[in-house]
Amino acid sequence: MKIIHSSLIFALCLLIPFSVFGQDEIKVKYISKDVDKRPLYFINGKIQTYQTIIPIDPAIIDSIRVEKEELEIEGKKYYGQIFINLKNESNFRLISLVDLAKKHTNIESGPTVFMIDDELIKGDYEEYLVDEKYILQIIVDTTNIEGQSMNVVRLLTKTKENIEKSNKIRIR
Repeated sequence: MKIIHSSLIFALCLLIPFSVFGQDEIKVKYISKDVDKRPLYFINGKIQTYQTIIPIDPAIIDSIRVEKEELEIEGKKYYGQIFINLKNESNFRLISLVDLAKKHTNIESGPTVFMIDDELIKGDYEEYLVDEKYILQIIVDTTNIEGQSMNVVRLLTKTKENIEKSNKIRIR
């Protein structure tokens, strides 16, 4: 019995430092998307930016074709081509993030950050296009950081999850 007891204490002494000190570490993950290795996108035969592809309603996509050959246009190299054909072009209304904010919000001037489905949008908001018909909700939060007013515009798309969340009744 003493041997088992001693072995148990020895094992616990080995494990305690790992469990106690391991909890104090903070893991940091850096996310860097390789923007130089993106394909060229075509929607109904028209060249589109990568950013346009993210907020498209999957229900209006008729077909997708992928070509893996590299292509160079105006000195920029693309690693493949993705052709997306939509079922009905009238169900697709592209608008830039800046124009969307002007049309649907009363944001005053000042720095503005956009998020789509809680993902921070990086890039030129004038060129970043979204399907206006696929936007479920626009949430504007204006905050003050060191005396400077800043706008955070959160767009929620009409995904199944977002629609379900918006239909839930919350009692507080």
